[in-house]
Amino acid sequence: MLAPYLVGIAILIVLPALVTFALAVFEYDLIRSPRFAGLENFRELAGDDVFRTSVRNSLMFILFAVPLRLLGALGLALLLHQRYRGVGAYRTAAYLPTVVPDVAYALLWLWIFNPLYGPLNLALEAMGGPTP
Repeated sequence: MLAPYLVGIAILIVLPALVTFALAVFEYDLIRSPRFAGLENFRELAGDDVFRTSVRNSLMFILFAVPLRLLGALGLALLLHQRYRGVGAYRTAAYLPTVVPDVAYALLWLWIFNPLYGPLNLALEAMGGPTP
């Protein structure tokens, strides 16, 4: 039962990580053939001020934004779980932005595949293909 997950992890995580590391130890462009650079690319990256600023900003985001967003979501969930007058309106207002895009996507696909006036049917008809 665990094998499919391990295969998925190997294909989607481990393999891309190994390929990325392999690309990182080479110096290459689209004109010349790749040249092995070893860890020189990493040394050059460690000395770059923009890279260090980027890493610092990413760590600050991880340390502050992620926990604050998690606490905010948990607080909102606790508030919306309470039983008081008008909580249904607040629940609707909080949940509606999650549902509306899916409904819009469904309506869009219904229109695209509509046999009478959908653009896919019109395109098939224009190319001489079968239409319903």
